[in-house]
Amino acid sequence: MDVTFYEILGLIGALGYLLSYALLQLKRDYAKTISYSMMNLVSAGLVAVSLTKDFNLGSMFIQVMWIIISAYGIYRCLKYKFAESTEIPPLVEDAPDNRHDKLA
Repeated sequence: MDVTFYEILGLIGALGYLLSYALLQLKRDYAKTISYSMMNLVSAGLVAVSLTKDFNLGSMFIQVMWIIISAYGIYRCLKYKFAESTEIPPLVEDAPDNRHDKLA
């Protein structure tokens, strides 16, 4: 049995899916990380490339949807990370303004 390049890509993608799912089960908050979304995006991309050899519409549809959802997850992670890094700290209440007393 000869294993093709496309089959190897598909297997690597499938292993990525399994690793991602296992990490999700071990660390429940892992789904909120950019690495989770990246792992899913790369895995779906590899499986999608493997499907170009032996095309299957249903499987390709799942991979494309997985890529879109993962890309959105990456966007959200980056958005929140950027928002946290540029957040302006709240103003500290200044001491009471006593200028009026000095003018009188």
